[in-house]
Amino acid sequence: MINDLTDASRFWEAHYQKGPRPWTGRPNAILKRFADSLPVGAALDLGCGEGNSAVWLAQQGWHVTGVDVSSTALSRAAQHAADAGVTQRTTFITHDLNQTFPKGQFDLVYALYMESPVTLVRDRILHRAAEAV
Repeated sequence: MINDLTDASRFWEAHYQKGPRPWTGRPNAILKRFADSLPVGAALDLGCGEGNSAVWLAQQGWHVTGVDVSSTALSRAAQHAADAGVTQRTTFITHDLNQTFPKGQFDLVYALYMESPVTLVRDRILHRAAEAV
């Protein structure tokens, strides 16, 4: 397991720079079903990667903060948001969720990929996520 910010960042940078590009332009089906039932507001996408769900949420009218430890993924997410015309409703910020957590209150907090090969303090991250809603 990878334990610190430097290693987590290095792992995810290598994943996004050398691995397959995970951009599909489609949100997770469970998120879509759930978010469709909510009034739009402010959303936080933890581990947003290349922004599939963040961009989709913004297209639905949400104001989305997407966070990830990979600057490569965040750069791609910002480009996808620009391509989709939703840059005014998206903000992408670097965070290692083991170390830092985005400030603010949100109407929706979304965390898809918590089964990371990088060591995560899941209980603390999810507790902070719950406090942010």
